[in-house]
Amino acid sequence: MTAAPYKVNLTVKKSSGQTKSIYLTASDVNAAALVFPSGGTELQLSADNCWIADFLYSAAGTDTTNSTLFINGIDSGIKIIHGVNLGTQYSRQFMQAPVMIPAGALVKIVQNT
Repeated sequence: MTAAPYKVNLTVKKSSGQTKSIYLTASDVNAAALVFPSGGTELQLSADNCWIADFLYSAAGTDTTNSTLFINGIDSGIKIIHGVNLGTQYSRQFMQAPVMIPAGALVKIVQNT
């Protein structure tokens, strides 16, 4: 199938309770990283511990079914399942169990088939 780009809304919650939405673009191409608003494929988080509180996908993609979360260049083993995190889902993957990211970590999200 032909890869079709779509949008992803990443919600990060700081230890202070403040939340921030970050809008990314997914290319739906295997082994390609999601692109952050800066145009880069990595984002350095704040100097505070934070949690990934939600991923909201506008589409599940046709060529990729999940993504892998890399923290400081290392595969964290955390898989983001695209179909579970669609906007049409009432409860999504990280809403019930947020993932803590260490202070100042570099985050990268890579799509997989």
